[in-house]
Amino acid sequence: MTNAAEEETVFVVSRSGNGGRNHVHTDPDCQHLQRAKNVFEKPRSVVNVDRLCRVCSGEYSPPKTDGPNEMRKLLSSTAPEEIGLSAIGERDGMGGGQA
Repeated sequence: MTNAAEEETVFVVSRSGNGGRNHVHTDPDCQHLQRAKNVFEKPRSVVNVDRLCRVCSGEYSPPKTDGPNEMRKLLSSTAPEEIGLSAIGERDGMGGGQA
């Protein structure tokens, strides 16, 4: 039998629209918890773990950024052909007004 004082606390985020399945987090500092509207602390033994957060489990590591505009800066400094795109002027039908 587990001592209640030693039992792990998990953080449950209930989301509508996913068939009633809960997202369970083990890290109280998880970035997804910071954005959640409804977070409930519960002992792990009473939670049916439908979905364990991939970040908390270590399965996924989100890219580190220096701020909210970091991705925009990265994309603006990347040549389109480096990520499989063509430049705007090279697209069919977008010839810059030439007839």
